[in-house]
Amino acid sequence: MALVNKKPLEYAAQAIYETNVGVNVPAFVPVGVDGNIIPGGALADFLYIDDTNTVFIYRDTGSGALSAFTVPAGTAYTIGANPRPWSSPTMATSSLQTAGNTSLSNLDTDLGAPSDAAATTDTGNFGVIAFIKRGLQNWTTLLSRVPTQGQKVSASSSPVVIASDQSNIKVDVQSMPVVAGQATSSLQVTGNTSLASIDTKTPALGQALSSASVPVVLPAAQITTLTPPSTVAVTQATAANLNATVTGTVAATQSGTWNINNISGAVSLPTNAATSALQTTGNTSLSSIDTKTPALVSGKVPVTDPTALPLPTGAATSALQTDGNNSLTTIGFNSSNLLFAFTDLTGILTTTTTSANFRPTAGQAYSVNIDVTAFTGTNRTLDVVIQESDDQGNNWTNIWALPRITTTGSYRTPTIPYRGVLIRYVQTVGGTGVSCTRAINRIELNSYLGSSPSQLFDRTINLNTLDATSAVLNTQNAKYVQIIAATTGGTVAPVLTLECSEDNGVTYYATATSVTGSLTTGIAQSTPSQARNQQLARLRVTTAGVGVTTNYVLIKGF
Repeated sequence: MALVNKKPLEYAAQAIYETNVGVNVPAFVPVGVDGNIIPGGALADFLYIDDTNTVFIYRDTGSGALSAFTVPAGTAYTIGANPRPWSSPTMATSSLQTAGNTSLSNLDTDLGAPSDAAATTDTGNFGVIAFIKRGLQNWTTLLSRVPTQGQKVSASSSPVVIASDQSNIKVDVQSMPVVAGQATSSLQVTGNTSLASIDTKTPALGQALSSASVPVVLPAAQITTLTPPSTVAVTQATAANLNATVTGTVAATQSGTWNINNISGAVSLPTNAATSALQTTGNTSLSSIDTKTPALVSGKVPVTDPTALPLPTGAATSALQTDGNNSLTTIGFNSSNLLFAFTDLTGILTTTTTSANFRPTAGQAYSVNIDVTAFTGTNRTLDVVIQESDDQGNNWTNIWALPRITTTGSYRTPTIPYRGVLIRYVQTVGGTGVSCTRAINRIELNSYLGSSPSQLFDRTINLNTLDATSAVLNTQNAKYVQIIAATTGGTVAPVLTLECSEDNGVTYYATATSVTGSLTTGIAQSTPSQARNQQLARLRVTTAGVGVTTNYVLIKGF
């Protein structure tokens, strides 16, 4: 009996069988290189152990056919005995083959194809071939940056940063090659020779003869400067006479007293010099003046009484002065009513905007005119409220609200006295795609003795909510206050009561003035009530309406 292993067969496997079953092996079975028993041998059993350590007994009957048997684990096998018949081990199945094919496919995907492009990153989802190509590309780039051996210019060299603790590098200057244009001993000798030649041709400092000087060519301007003058100015200090023979013209500056004698020829007088002819003319004029001048009286020139003299044409008279005074009086009266016009705002308005602050110039009252020249958009509206501040812009109060603007036109306020030191405009735009071209003009009056009108529209107050309050209006100096409510629909009419404040809005008190909304006409107004110079006014809903739509409520002071 022989022991046969699944791997390359060798008789050494016999020892394994003897250890497991404890029997003697009488003979060996000849086995081929393919692991199969060579038929024709003696009748024998042989042992086969697979990868799972399962023991199989193959019996050769001598006819070339093998009978297979299994030996249960831990059971001894006796030669010649009939073991248990062999049962087929687990064979390959289609499902197992599919699993293997899937693993092979995944492996093929992970490897990638030869045509795959190189990976673009080091951590992306790429095949092995793509990563290998990326590595080769990086390697190629790295090799392209490694210069070949030998000295190179800086553009072809790799950048190097010397270590901060680099020791001194010894340089053998004598063995270094000569760089083009570098100074050499032979060139230095030539330069020294030239300098020595120049030294022999350079004169010593100081004035020297022309033969010992360096030839110089002067520019034309320098030659003109160095040309000797044709005349010479001479100054004689003390001599009475100039003892010299002068040829040509001599310019002399006098110092002391000069005696000029024996002048011959014509002497030219200075410009505007006095002459005998001019002196004669002057004397004639003086004689004429003398005949027209009266004799002095008490040492003074006599003067005619001016009241006896006739007035010149157009001279001022007392009558004319009276007329002038009357005109000045008229001018003074009219100046108290002078108008000052200002254009505060111009341009296109598309959104709700509060203007800058404007300061009154010289007027005591003003009126505002709004010119709307273009107004477009769906459901367009423009509400303008004039506000004033009496504390330099920290707090603002409503002074006048213009009626709602929905189309082009000119809209004006009455004359309003100034209450504060600053004025501004709150412009509320409603609708979709609104564009409003407008100009806001303000006319100031130098004086104003009328009432103090004010009004305010409130379109947001909810008349169906008890104790809802409106915006606040400054009614100071108003003689009367009136309230108006414009509503639509509803089953229960709201009641609005006028409230006033004397402490700048800290507390409000109810007045006897109220109005009940009209469910039929939609407009309800109170009787104008006599004001008591209240500072601020507002409306409060004291009876809530039901189903009422607010068009607006209006507070008017006048």
